Amino acid sequence: MRLCNHHRIHLISDEIYAMTIYKTPHNTTALPFTSVLAINNTADLIDPTLLHVIYGMSKDFSCNGLRAGVLLSPGNPTLLKSLKSVALFAWPASVTDLYWTTLLNDREFLDGYLEENSRRLGEAYMRLTGFLKEQGVA
Repeated sequence: MRLCNHHRIHLISDEIYAMTIYKTPHNTTALPFTSVLAINNTADLIDPTLLHVIYGMSKDFSCNGLRAGVLLSPGNPTLLKSLKSVALFAWPASVTDLYWTTLLNDREFLDGYLEENSRRLGEAYMRLTGFLKEQGVA
């Protein structure tokens, strides 16, 4: 962050896999994801107008055809205002909008899905690494 600040470079944190966290027997202490926006005192490290986060929901929810994403830039209202002018031409499809709205408003389902997805990712990791070891690859 200091490097970006020093050279006036915009830091764009791509948090597309933010909720893709899983534990395995080899990694029982996997830490939850922390967004760059949740780091304390970032203003001491970088000008807030240079700090941005992008997030696309399709990866964490295995919905690659239902594209929807966000740009968060709480310290740069000028950027957000500029992007609003072109956002009118980039609306998501109505089915995509309905899907994500329904999903995100169902907290019970969302919590269960994320927990189950995490468990399954851990299982898939173990199967794949086990196979690779058997083949002498890993």
